[in-house]
Amino acid sequence: MSHQDHAAQREAASVASRGHNLLFVAPPSPAWAGPLLAGLLERLRKDPAGPALALCPPESVDEWARVAARIAQGTGLHVSAAHAPGRLTRLIKSDAVHLAFIAPETAYELLRRAALKLDAISAVLLLWPEAWSGEDLLGTLLQDVPKATQRIVVTADVPASAAVVDRYCWRAPVVDVLGPDWTGSPPAVRGTPVAWRDRVDVLGDLIEQLDPATLSVWTADSADHDAIRGALAAWGSEATVTTGVPEKSSLIIAYDLPGPERLRSLAAQGEVILLLPPGTEAFARRLAPNRRPLHARGPLEKAQGDLDATRRTVAAALDRGPEPGAFHALAPLFERHEATAVAAALLELWTGARTGSPPPPPIAALGPDAPVKIWVGIGKRDAVTPSDLVGALVKEVGLAREAVGRVELRESFSLIELKGVPDPQRVAEQMAGKTIRKKRLVARVDRGRR
Repeated sequence: MSHQDHAAQREAASVASRGHNLLFVAPPSPAWAGPLLAGLLERLRKDPAGPALALCPPESVDEWARVAARIAQGTGLHVSAAHAPGRLTRLIKSDAVHLAFIAPETAYELLRRAALKLDAISAVLLLWPEAWSGEDLLGTLLQDVPKATQRIVVTADVPASAAVVDRYCWRAPVVDVLGPDWTGSPPAVRGTPVAWRDRVDVLGDLIEQLDPATLSVWTADSADHDAIRGALAAWGSEATVTTGVPEKSSLIIAYDLPGPERLRSLAAQGEVILLLPPGTEAFARRLAPNRRPLHARGPLEKAQGDLDATRRTVAAALDRGPEPGAFHALAPLFERHEATAVAAALLELWTGARTGSPPPPPIAALGPDAPVKIWVGIGKRDAVTPSDLVGALVKEVGLAREAVGRVELRESFSLIELKGVPDPQRVAEQMAGKTIRKKRLVARVDRGRR
């Protein structure tokens, strides 16, 4: 970071610690707001008048809370992230949380349940309102917040957030880390989408895919440097990890999103790859409109590599020639089943034996009235509700409402009971690919815990 960036962040920390309103402009990475959060937490420690509430897009709730929790270590203050109302309701009632990060929709549900008393909170943070889908809830959410309550808006796009700023943070001091210099041609860079929590892991995929001769990793602050260095060492890669301008490198990975001036300085030192977590796409379009896409080797490619390795192992066994006894053992199965089905079943058993997984239980034959569950890969941490899932099944898949039974929400997935559905596999296939809460669904018939 430049000296100017340091000065701006110190100013933000000072304004927040004094309890004043603030408009903070920075690239959309919570690391940029670390000093601001430190100032707010210091005020909460000295004057525990009530908890602070931070509203942010649901996909960034955990990352904001992670940054704040790291800053709060040793202060006696407790930071919480909540994707569903239940847990946060308990924490609020027990006075066990000082700073809570939630999506506007979750806050609205807490308010509807009378579990959130907005006249008792000491600060409201509106984080990246330009990326919200629940901006229309703000009027209801903030109508009971006293005018004296501290209000902090963090944005990467001032024009897109103007309505929120004018209504809830009017005439507040402005601290601009991003800077006004958007002139000139943006440098040619590449960008790869990645989840917030997967940024460290994706570095290894990029190194394996691109095999750079020299590597630098740039971050907005130094908090994750140890984790990054440890991961790079595990992959056998030596790299410079810095918050400043690195030396000339074959590849420079921007772990956090930079401003336009910093991006130009990085691009002058080597090829730049931007990591693009959810919610940062609009900013990335402004920052580098001509960036080229790069997809890190994800689960699909890794699975394909495992399959290729398995095929090579089986091919080697065929080249050697199976033992004669194996033909005799399998001969009765070939009379009753297709050879490809027998081979697939043996492969499944062999793979399970290698990984230590038990074989899948047989699926009992289901009558037309027998209940069955489908597994859907979305859960509490995605802020999904039973109504969302039931609505998707009824409105988009075409099931009758009475055919949908109990909905069980788990942390990362959901189980939906179907009643009297003759072909649950078809329902799961039609559910797969639908989008709820901006997340594309994976669905299958549930076989129970393996």
